[in-house]
Formats: sequence, C-alpha cells, structure tokens
Amino acid sequence: MQLELRESLDGIQADAIVVPLVDGADAADSRFASVANPLFASGDLPLRPLETLVVPGSPKFIFIGIPKTPDAEAWRRTAGTIVRRFRNLKRIAISHCDVRAMSEGAVVGNFSVESYKTSGSRPSVETVFFAGGDRKALDEGIIIGESINWARGLINEPSNHKPPRVVADRAYEMAAKVGLIADVLDEPRIRELKMGALLGVSQGSEEPPRLVVLKYQRKPDSSRIPAYVGKGVTIDTGGISLKPADGMEKMKYDMAGGATAMAAVRALALAKAPLNCMAVVPLAEKMPGGKAQRPGDVVKSMSGKTIEIINTDAEGRLILADALAYARSLGATHLIDLATLTGAARVALGPFQSV
Repeated sequence: MQLELRESLDGIQADAIVVPLVDGADAADSRFASVANPLFASGDLPLRPLETLVVPGSPKFIFIGIPKTPDAEAWRRTAGTIVRRFRNLKRIAISHCDVRAMSEGAVVGNFSVESYKTSGSRPSVETVFFAGGDRKALDEGIIIGESINWARGLINEPSNHKPPRVVADRAYEMAAKVGLIADVLDEPRIRELKMGALLGVSQGSEEPPRLVVLKYQRKPDSSRIPAYVGKGVTIDTGGISLKPADGMEKMKYDMAGGATAMAAVRALALAKAPLNCMAVVPLAEKMPGGKAQRPGDVVKSMSGKTIEIINTDAEGRLILADALAYARSLGATHLIDLATLTGAARVALGPFQSV
C-alpha cells in the first residue's frame, strides 16, 4: 500500500473520498455540504465513532464518525477501520486529519495474517491520499506502522517457523537493513556468561537458546542508554507444569515482548532519533522433554542469585532476569521490561478492563 500526501483533494483521482465527522455534529465541512446536508436532514448523519456511511457515486463519499475531541489513538483507529472495511477500493483520499496518526493506522490496519493460506490473497487498498499535513508527519507514521507490522509478522509466525535461531536470524537481517549494530549470542556464549536461568528454561527443547542484542547509537556524547528488554519464548508449553491443551496454540505469541523491543529500536533507527539505546531479547523454546527443567530445581542466574523453580510455567521472569543483568553489563542506564502478561497480573489486578 502506498501513502501519498497532497495539499488538497483537488484533482485526486480516487475511488472514494473519506470525510471524518465529529460525533454529534449537525453539519459537515462546506466542501461536502451538498452531499452531507440531505443526510443530516434525513437523520442518517451524524455517526458514532467508527460508524461509516457510504454515498454511491464516482467517487464514492465515505463518512466516518470520530470522537468530539479525537486523540492520536482515535485517528489511528479511524484509518485502520477505513483500510480494512473498504479493502476492495483501490484508491482512497482522506480529507484533513492527523496525518501522522492516520498514516500509522492505515499501515497497521492493512496488515494481513493470511500469509499461509493457499486459497488466494485478500484484496487491499493500493493507495491512500492524505490532504494537508506535512511530509515529516507522514514519514514518521509510516515508520511506526511498518515497525509495528514487522513485530506482528514475527509474532504471528507459527512456532515451527520461528525457533530461537530463526528469530535471531530475522533480527540480524532487519538490523543490517536499518543500520543497527547486532550481536547474537549462541548457546556456548550464553553458557560462558553463566546465564543459568535462560539455559534452564530451554533445556527441555532440541532448539538451543539465543540472546539478541541490537544497538542504536546516534548521540555519542550522551551517557543515557535505555534498554528495551523483551521476553522471547517462541513456544510456551508450560514445560513439566504443562499448560492445558485448550488455547496452547496461542503460546506462539509468548515472544511478543521480544518482537516489540526489537521493533521499537527499528523505528528509532529509521526515524534517526537523537539518542542511544538497545534491545536485549532472550530467546528460548520451552518444551516438556526428558531433559526439561523440573519443579524444585535450583538454577543460578547471571547476576549470581540462585532461583528455586516452583512452577516451570513461570519462565518469563527467569529469562528476563538474565537478559536484564546482561543489559546492565552492556552499560544500560534505564531498563524497560516488555513481556506478555502473566496470569499473576490478573490475580493481582482483577479481570476488569477500562472502557
């Protein structure tokens, strides 16, 4: 999908023009009054946020509701709704909006999880035109959206296509493309560094662990080095403390924290952000093999602390302990820990979600 910026809608050859309408509004922009006024009179407008109304024609007009005071997230959701709901249209033009948030939302909304389907690919929007805004905002939105999709692509891979060594290879390839310094620790180096917690989690699998470090350096005179440390369990069966079969296939997502950490540094590198940072991602496959970690085992982490294993399904804190210690040894001054939520968070905070 291509995203293009134009000064106005004039002269754009599009299949549809998208007009955002504030929730509760009683009129549209004067440029669209001839189309919108009859719809207000009939009661078809206004629209609630993310509701759409299509007016046939050439081009079509697509009215979409937005909140009264839309923030960046509202604009992202609006763009994502448009490219998903109207994927059969080839060229869409969007009137004045938050270009940075909308371009990010359009890229993220265009993401597909159907790469392994054999029945043919789904249609998608080819070009989105934005009227107004500046090029820097558009480029930033694209960088963030594409970095999010890079992580989502890795997260959605089936586990047989992304053991730790493959994820490490993908990270190395990405780093080379965007100008990051990459280092991948294999099992002998991990053992040399005495990362007993990471080794313990992976010992039941035929796939050895990896630890990925991506460094971004663009401010040589700065001593501030934040590190994004992300959990990278490419399949979490629970180990000897085996998870229930129902939903276990979703445990391929248990490396989402690691993918997010790497995607964050990718975005910063492409945006040429004036800072130094790194991503540190421990990668392991947790299986209930004959050599698997047992409840009651004791391991020694890189920091020298010993850890008793009570439940082998509490592996995230183990691999992150070694990764956090390693990040500190590399000079990290601030640590940002990213991981898929453990069930303990639900116990502590309850099952309720804000709306």
